[in-house]
Amino acid sequence: MRSPVNITSKILLFFFISIFGVKVFGDDPIWQSLRITNEMGLSNSAVNNIYQDSRGFMWFGTWDGLNRFDGKNIKTYIPDIFDKKSISNNIIRRMLEDQQGNLWIVTERGINRYSHDFDNFTSWFTESPESRIKEQSLKGRVGNDGNIWVNAYGLGIFRFSSNENDFLPIKIPGLREEAMKSIDCFLPLQQNLFLLSQDSLVKIDINSMQIQNKIHLPTLHPQLNLSTIENSWFFECDENAYLALSQRKGGLILINLITWEVTLLNSNGNEFIVTSLEQSVNKDFLWVGTDDGGIFQIYPNEGFKMQSVLHQIPELADKKVKIWSILETSDDLLWIGTDGEGVFRSYLKPKPFFQIGRGDAEKRQLNHQIVRSIYEDKKRNLWVGTRGNGLNFIPYQKGETQYYNTSNGLTNNAVLSLQEDRFGNLWIGHDGFGIDVLDMETGKFHYFPAELKGGENLEFGSIYAICIDAFDQVWLGTSGYGIIGLNIEKKNGEFFLTNYMHIKGESLDDPLRSNIVYAIVEEKPNIVWLGTRGAGIYRVNTLSGQMENYTLNTTQKPGLSDNDILSLYIDKSNNLWVGSSGGLNMVNINYTPYSFEHFLIQDGLPNNTIHGILEDKKGNLWISTNKGLSEFFINEKKFLNFNSADGLQSNEYTDGAACIGQKTGKFYFGGINGLDWFYPENIQVSKNVPKLIITGFRLYNKKILPSDSTAILNKNIDELEDISLKYNQNFFTIEFTTLNYINPDKSLFEYKL
Repeated sequence: MRSPVNITSKILLFFFISIFGVKVFGDDPIWQSLRITNEMGLSNSAVNNIYQDSRGFMWFGTWDGLNRFDGKNIKTYIPDIFDKKSISNNIIRRMLEDQQGNLWIVTERGINRYSHDFDNFTSWFTESPESRIKEQSLKGRVGNDGNIWVNAYGLGIFRFSSNENDFLPIKIPGLREEAMKSIDCFLPLQQNLFLLSQDSLVKIDINSMQIQNKIHLPTLHPQLNLSTIENSWFFECDENAYLALSQRKGGLILINLITWEVTLLNSNGNEFIVTSLEQSVNKDFLWVGTDDGGIFQIYPNEGFKMQSVLHQIPELADKKVKIWSILETSDDLLWIGTDGEGVFRSYLKPKPFFQIGRGDAEKRQLNHQIVRSIYEDKKRNLWVGTRGNGLNFIPYQKGETQYYNTSNGLTNNAVLSLQEDRFGNLWIGHDGFGIDVLDMETGKFHYFPAELKGGENLEFGSIYAICIDAFDQVWLGTSGYGIIGLNIEKKNGEFFLTNYMHIKGESLDDPLRSNIVYAIVEEKPNIVWLGTRGAGIYRVNTLSGQMENYTLNTTQKPGLSDNDILSLYIDKSNNLWVGSSGGLNMVNINYTPYSFEHFLIQDGLPNNTIHGILEDKKGNLWISTNKGLSEFFINEKKFLNFNSADGLQSNEYTDGAACIGQKTGKFYFGGINGLDWFYPENIQVSKNVPKLIITGFRLYNKKILPSDSTAILNKNIDELEDISLKYNQNFFTIEFTTLNYINPDKSLFEYKL
């Protein structure tokens, strides 16, 4: 008989990255946000409370169920009348954690202790009719002793005893029973216990349980009357303790529990009703949510300075929905629970990538979503060619977007390529016949070949690439016409053709075996490279017309990974980078014979279709693909990939739509949903490594639970170091993930059995 198989439940998290940016311009950068809804598994869209436990799980307490979130999946807990170990109630009010790491869940009827070992609950205060007098009749706190304290309205205050495994009542001599039963909220803090009861604020010594101070609230301030208060919170901030009271008619009252000083707050003179209040991670300010959807920061140590941050979360700004809960976590995330819109998760670092998409001209947006060409001119103005709605002009400093199309100057509305010549003319390659040239000073359009003196009879069109070489010769890559070389002079506002070269393949025996040229790049004076669809790359001597063709790699001759070429780039080290439909290629053109190196998905690329290539100041490449954007560290041969979850316009980019701003240094990439722009030097890699957890175990595709009939697990699998299987229990599945809430798709795992 074979010996049992021992499986060690440790899986190494091999590699993780996420990105964060820095503020680029403006006073308040936008926070990148994600909305978590019932479509992702949330049991209810009204979220009363948010908590992160010591294991790293996020918990969402809603009006209908408790939810555990691991970054990808949501597990829901709701009451089950047939299961005594289920949660006691579906309305979740608050979550706490004691010194033993037990998670406690306060519900509308009962407080529950969650067992991580067995994934179930033990409940208290579920049958006491006194605790059902009003909503939120149960409130919980973690005391200085690390134990859970509970205030049950109508009953009094209780403290959990581990020895008794039960809540024991707290007796306070000098406080009448009626006052004990009507406590609204409380705070065990250091050696003191603060109570809010019957319009009175009571300070008690925890050791002796003697009343030290009892203050009638109206004596502190005439507006301090519990009948006018909507919500109340005790909290600590900036080494002080406070009581916060939200007024029904608006505004927030703060009472310093050390000095008894009272502060009244409103927002720019406007009354607002506070519905949620939570400390920041560093406990130096407060996060405050309001009834009308406002989100504020309040700084007690700066005279209770109050500032709105809602404009930094545009996805939430226009919802005008009540904010039930707020939580900031140590990974720079802000979690916002709303009344009906689920949870908003905002990354408190400025967006690393910025977009210009389809929208209003007044907002400096585009008139079409598909971007096919981009150019930033010498005056920092941005020109954007679209796939079907013409050319967009966005002035550098101020002003709305201006549109050019067939109704006001263009020959064709599919603008495929853009380039500026030394005369200040913008060459506009489109999908129609000829090419348009815009005098950017006068705004006048010229049409070639019709207005090209001496070249009126030329035939070309569908210009996918434009390259102006060191001698100001204009090279046009076309779809169907091959490559066109034009030497042009401008005199008295007119253009004259002085020299002309046309390379076009008429048969497979001709040097140019594809007339579809999508990319042109200059190597040095009189030498240009062409990227063709289906025939690889060509090195062209523009003086002699000599052409050298390099195609698919074979066992006999080194070459490219694919003959379908979409983009070309020559870096500072004089390497030619070739983007194809089948991967990225590096051609060392410093020496002959040329050497070729290929990079594909298996090497780290997100996708093998390479639309655009740019080089940053550090010598790293930025590559647009059909599955996002990739930074390539040439020396390390390592790719760092970004996708829409990082804030990109989409994952899909378009051929040749890539540009570096010659004055601003911005990188631009166009795609199917607008364009992205960013500064490469401002994008950094987070060194935060999220915790790895094992979430489940299946045997023959049946989920194994603690203490079930198989007896394989005696507690939750993530709490075990190892498990043992019999020789015939050899078909199993281990489910695991990381508690990565920024970008879970950036986790890469390595495991060994």
